[in-house]
Amino acid sequence: MNFVNNTINGNCSKCASCCGSLLPLTDKDIKRIKYIVKTRKLKPCRPKVAAALNFDLICPFLTVNKKCSIYNHRPTICRLFKCDKRGIVEENEQAELKGTIPYDMRDFFN
Repeated sequence: MNFVNNTINGNCSKCASCCGSLLPLTDKDIKRIKYIVKTRKLKPCRPKVAAALNFDLICPFLTVNKKCSIYNHRPTICRLFKCDKRGIVEENEQAELKGTIPYDMRDFFN
């Protein structure tokens, strides 16, 4: 199995390659993100190319500068993900995501 390590010396390179719109969300994630979207009056971002194609798999909270606009409130999967590991999350971390359902962030938080 080929594995791409997007880190720089094991640290996040801020490439945003992991920032997809289809994510498993916990109930806490949903409540936290809905609250922050409402209180900060956030409007999900949408790249021009994706808008023109009417197809988008990029997280709606990723800005054009590849910054997470909800970083302090990001979903659990985003907190656990390490792109220098072979799996999305380590086995001992999977319990935290057990029972979650993948939601399309763009549909769910618009």
